[in-house]
Amino acid sequence: MNATQASAFKGYNLLTAAKSVISKYAVFSGRATRSEYWYWVLGQTAVLLLLDMAFTIFMIILFACHHPQQMSSTETFTYGMAGAVPLLLWSLFTVIPSLAVTCRRLHDTNKGGIMLLLYLVPLIGSIILLIYCCEDSQRGTNQYGPSEKYPGLP
Repeated sequence: MNATQASAFKGYNLLTAAKSVISKYAVFSGRATRSEYWYWVLGQTAVLLLLDMAFTIFMIILFACHHPQQMSSTETFTYGMAGAVPLLLWSLFTVIPSLAVTCRRLHDTNKGGIMLLLYLVPLIGSIILLIYCCEDSQRGTNQYGPSEKYPGLP
């Protein structure tokens, strides 16, 4: 990448990647750079870890205040579900944009979105998709659109 191309490529950070992915909520066409994709993955991981930590702390405090044997199974289930609801809601809200940005990332490496079906192959499919998502953007325009990283190349 020469100096002109480097200055034209804005890149992403955590916030701009999140805004970009959410603004393209269900857009499976086009391309997504590595930085857009990986900052989205980083943000997703951070939010899920925070929600999981909050849930764990909630359950520790609950069981510190109330001995589990003194609670009915209904109470335990209710409190457990109350803590799990934020995790579930976040996952439901982000599953479509996550699939969409992964599809666009595959397009950026000149692979079809059909490759998302590799997620259905346990372990091996996820490893293959991980490798594909780590590849550099294809230079220039491909069948999925122009390159954001390498603009101006045919």
